[in-house]
Amino acid sequence: MISGTYEMTSSDNYEEYLKATGVGRATCKIEAASKPTVELTEDGDNFKLKTTTTLKTIGLVFTLDKEFVEETTDGRKCNTTVTRDGNTLIQTQKLDGQTFTITRTFRDDGLDATFEANGAVSRRSYKRI
Repeated sequence: MISGTYEMTSSDNYEEYLKATGVGRATCKIEAASKPTVELTEDGDNFKLKTTTTLKTIGLVFTLDKEFVEETTDGRKCNTTVTRDGNTLIQTQKLDGQTFTITRTFRDDGLDATFEANGAVSRRSYKRI
């Protein structure tokens, strides 16, 4: 079961990842300094993912393997698809002809997330609370 609430414990290179996705400098600084909480609930192939940061709260409601429109932290719209491989969710975002990937691997005690965009890679770890 991957449902749960997770609190970030470490972050590496997140500001560079945000810059690579085209997020503005001020938003990059604020987001990189924040320590988000992630809440995930699952019901079969249907999910709710809520990420709360100091800047804003982003809620995603999605069905696995079905494309939906997502609003990024800075208000841009992208086409997103989430797939699942065991305890791993792979979120693929398409924006302005580019593709970005967020891979979240859930463990009993936490979550590891890898963010990839245009050669920039960020890793963030979370503990289950």
